[in-house]
Amino acid sequence: MGDPQDMRGRDVLAGVPEGGSGSERARIQRPDGEGGHAGPEVWRRVGGCRLLRFPRRSFSFQLHGFSESAIPGPSFNPPNRGPRSLDVKPSLSSLLRDAAPGLRIPVWSEFLFDSDTAVTAYHKLKEGPFGFLLESVVGGEQWARYSFLGSRPREVWLLQGDSVSLWTPGNGWRPVDAGDPVDDLRARLTRADPRTDPGLPRFWGGAVGYFGYDFVRRIVRLGPGPRDDQGLPEAVIMFSDVVVAVDNLHGRAMAITTIETGGDASAATLKRRYNEAVEKLARTVDRLRSRAAPAPLELAPAAAAAEPGFTSNFDERAFKDAVRRIKDY
Repeated sequence: MGDPQDMRGRDVLAGVPEGGSGSERARIQRPDGEGGHAGPEVWRRVGGCRLLRFPRRSFSFQLHGFSESAIPGPSFNPPNRGPRSLDVKPSLSSLLRDAAPGLRIPVWSEFLFDSDTAVTAYHKLKEGPFGFLLESVVGGEQWARYSFLGSRPREVWLLQGDSVSLWTPGNGWRPVDAGDPVDDLRARLTRADPRTDPGLPRFWGGAVGYFGYDFVRRIVRLGPGPRDDQGLPEAVIMFSDVVVAVDNLHGRAMAITTIETGGDASAATLKRRYNEAVEKLARTVDRLRSRAAPAPLELAPAAAAAEPGFTSNFDERAFKDAVRRIKDY
């Protein structure tokens, strides 16, 4: 529900049936310590409850006759009580029961996400030179359900010319002895069989990046390409470590990482990797909760700019000749 002290001039549903006893009612406490109501209020009937519009001033409230665990709905973390434990799925016992060699198994935790956007969450999580934010706009006017973001991938694959390089958080960039770059990338993409789960969104981890247009020449015979005058990588692929999937429909999010069983699916190895995965999720959720959101941008009117200079790789005559060739074609 959020911090009660931030609810100024907003409707808040007090989950107490109308006509309840005094021990079941929410008592409003004014900042000066006096009991009673904190100024004028407006009650509205909603089902069997009453909706209270609080005045535009700061207040706090106490619920008498309820323990925090008895209050329905998502729990919240009161100040000065330390980090809240995560609800991690699957459980360790389920993982040990279902794991087998050669799998990539998702491990995730769902949490309330009602005070951030995908953009502010990315700002909080961005760490190091790599990251991605896949926003949810569809068709310009519709808003898709999920946004996906992540930072600090477990590795990054880069193709420049015929040279392949691999980046990892511990070692930075290192050259890779890859005969065929396409085969090398395919082997990395198919190294483990992903074990999906119906409770997860469509994307819960994997490869995010880009292929340049001329990458297709490694798959289809098209002849030599144009001269490279930009010096850009032909492909950059990030292999995610932790993905945050923002559920825009329900105001919740999932932090998702994976465990690769490899050839060793022993209980001791899986338990160690599971604990490492849970620690990654905890760090991610903690960064989202503890870091401040960026300040809003100031949209001040821009000063009148002088006429910008420009350069062109065409002179006027060459440009006109090129247009004539296009028209003739």
